[in-house]
Amino acid sequence: MISMLALLLTGGIATAQSLSVADVEALPGETVTVPIDLVGGKDATYTAFQFKTATAAVGITTVDCAPSAEWKKATGVAADINTDSYTNFSSSEAIVSGNTKGLVTVDFKVDASVALGTYEVTIKDGYFGYGTIDDSRRDNLADVTFKVNVVSAHSVVLDELSTVAPVAATGVNVTVKRTMKAYELSTIVLPFAMTGAQVQAAFGADVALYDFAGYETEEDVDENIIGISIKFNTLDVAAGMEANHPYVIKVKADVTSFTVEGVDIDPEDDPTVAAIKRTKKQWSELVGTYVANTTLEATNIFLSENKFWYSTGLTKMKAFRAYFDFYDVITEIEDAYAPIKVRFDFDATAIDAIATGKGAVEGTFDMNGRKIEGVQRGLNIVDGKKVYVNK
Repeated sequence: MISMLALLLTGGIATAQSLSVADVEALPGETVTVPIDLVGGKDATYTAFQFKTATAAVGITTVDCAPSAEWKKATGVAADINTDSYTNFSSSEAIVSGNTKGLVTVDFKVDASVALGTYEVTIKDGYFGYGTIDDSRRDNLADVTFKVNVVSAHSVVLDELSTVAPVAATGVNVTVKRTMKAYELSTIVLPFAMTGAQVQAAFGADVALYDFAGYETEEDVDENIIGISIKFNTLDVAAGMEANHPYVIKVKADVTSFTVEGVDIDPEDDPTVAAIKRTKKQWSELVGTYVANTTLEATNIFLSENKFWYSTGLTKMKAFRAYFDFYDVITEIEDAYAPIKVRFDFDATAIDAIATGKGAVEGTFDMNGRKIEGVQRGLNIVDGKKVYVNK
């Protein structure tokens, strides 16, 4: 199959030129759009681009081509595929110099009869021409090969370092890059639901899930807030996880990523989602985020190393995590960085932790998180550090 694209371009600097094409996924019966980038070359002078496509797979064919969005801004752009499978572009104006990423796109149709697997497509015998097209005014291109992966379901990667919010997709296999340490309480929020079996397959059969259930404040005799008890309900893992709902989770083996197959990604429009929908009377909640580098305000508290920490107001959070917004509590504290006591309260079983502006933990605790008067035999937590006593 031969495709020919005529590009009207002006002026440019001659450098080594090549094509760049990324691998793509397609379902049987699907048409996939493949961007072709021009790297180097006289990107402001070329007036023609010709190539052949070759594939060993029967049933993968070229069906359409289109210019880049920038080139479409030029007047009189026209494209045509004739009966000989030649594709021609022409324009009455030049493409803006330098807009060579996604210079053109080519649509490949994968017939429904194509078996699942990986197929190579080669763009070969290509050249860019400029001025009068003859052998002396062509820049020949090396062949470039890319892969068409024919799959039963598309794959999506959600990365905790990504600043791009996830988009909706149906029936996809999702890999989530989300790190969690064993035996530490973490937060998690996902834009898709998981069954109980999927939760256990991803995080282990002994994973624990908790749901935010509100809070209570502790006050002294002068009605000054000196502590917060954050309440959680222990959930039945078999019930699974809802989409767009933040949870507290504890795994018993380190997690760096996990994959869930055949799910529907359906994120809310806002890249942050709350466990409790805020009302005029409710100003405290667990809020999840789908984008990295989310800035936590000074009224926010987050979990790390089994402790609560105050945000400095500049603290950045990775994606697929959640933070506690205690606006109505923190704003009532005269010293926002005072070491007020914060407690985990799981089904009325409390574990103390201390949150301060610098994240320091003051006091002595046993390994169950209970505050004790002095160190005891075995491991102790003293001012946030592990201390072993053998006596």
